[in-house]
Amino acid sequence: MSAPVLLRTQVLFALLALVGCRDFDQAYREYQAHQDGGVLPDAGTPGDAGPRPDSGGPPPDGGKIPDGGTADAGPGTPDSGSPGPDGGSGDAGTSDAGPPTDAGRPPSWTGVALTSAAYSQGTATLLLDGRVLLAGGYDGTAALSAAEIYDPVGNTWTDAGSLSVARESHSATLLPDGTVLVAGGDDGTSAVNSFNSVELNNPANRSWSTLIPMSVARTAMGAVMLPNGHFLAAGGYSSGSISSAESFDAGTRAWTANASMANNRNYFSAINLPTGRVLAPGGYDSNGQVYRTDCELYDPSNNTWSVTAALAHGRIDYGAVLLPNGKVLVAGGYNGSASLATAELYDPVAGSWSSGGSMTTARDGLTVTLLLNGKVLAAGGYDGSSYLNSVDIYDPATNTWSAGVSMLAMHAYHTATLLQNGKVLVVGGLTSQTTATRIAELYDPGG
Repeated sequence: MSAPVLLRTQVLFALLALVGCRDFDQAYREYQAHQDGGVLPDAGTPGDAGPRPDSGGPPPDGGKIPDGGTADAGPGTPDSGSPGPDGGSGDAGTSDAGPPTDAGRPPSWTGVALTSAAYSQGTATLLLDGRVLLAGGYDGTAALSAAEIYDPVGNTWTDAGSLSVARESHSATLLPDGTVLVAGGDDGTSAVNSFNSVELNNPANRSWSTLIPMSVARTAMGAVMLPNGHFLAAGGYSSGSISSAESFDAGTRAWTANASMANNRNYFSAINLPTGRVLAPGGYDSNGQVYRTDCELYDPSNNTWSVTAALAHGRIDYGAVLLPNGKVLVAGGYNGSASLATAELYDPVAGSWSSGGSMTTARDGLTVTLLLNGKVLAAGGYDGSSYLNSVDIYDPATNTWSAGVSMLAMHAYHTATLLQNGKVLVVGGLTSQTTATRIAELYDPGG
């Protein structure tokens, strides 16, 4: 067995022990859920919607994304088959990483078929059969009702019907029965009209149905599937940042009011911990215009929120991922004045934060994805002046970051999904304040 294969196997079995799972296939699905911090019951993983964009409420940053911004391609430019305009060829070429890895295959990016719509600020959900559902988002000018499914075997996109409500900054979560729950979001206008509507996608027949709405309209919320089979929606924006929370029972398909958080917050992530609790770090309070450093823990066993240690830096639009060692990595984001390169590690046993080093590039609107080799891919985003195609790689073993091979195109507020073959599908995102891209590409970590 090669060293990379052995490491991947060790990581999977470590995760199996971490979540107490007896089935290897289930352990793999639990492993995939780590890219969003989700640990799911039975099977499945929520789509990685990426960090929340500045759409849930009046932009707290005063418009940090400039009109018509362009990205600096920087190092690692693609080879001759780089992507053309969105209406062009679906072959985005290949980006060569240079020196090979231990087994000789270097990390690389390869273009895949273009999506039909240009998606940013939407969701991508890995389905039970290995396909990926895109649903809703923002094309640079308006919210989307479009949905489509990617088949990695045939490298094809198929129409998946339309949402009944065009929405962005919503959540999309895979339920144990293989259907996908889409909740909340907003209309993509400057008025930021938040929704409480909920829809269910059945990938088997590509149909959508309307479910009982949430009790509160919310966008840019914290959303996570709990191990008990309930979906938690917490905080968000609804004519101002809110602290209320509610949960959806996947069995009865009914909503129940939960205890409220101690503080209002939106633009934050909700991450399942190995302890069974949920971490809600940072975010933004539009009522006081505060970039929060405080963090909270939700305990589903007694429906309570409690305050835990604070971040060193207030941040929104960050990336967050649960590592195989049980710690949570929070990277990048925006603190009200600048994009951040810093990262922080939360230890749920000690209840404390420590430094997670710094990326080579400051970025918000990025995605972070746990790879099968145990490392973390931080891709794209916005650095305060440019939309990025650059990549950083985090190594938990050394708590260090290094520059990775750049993507073929710029992506900010995009989606990134770990596929069953270990590759990462990156789709869409903004390339300027008013332009989203149809470009999709695959990252092969090598090995």
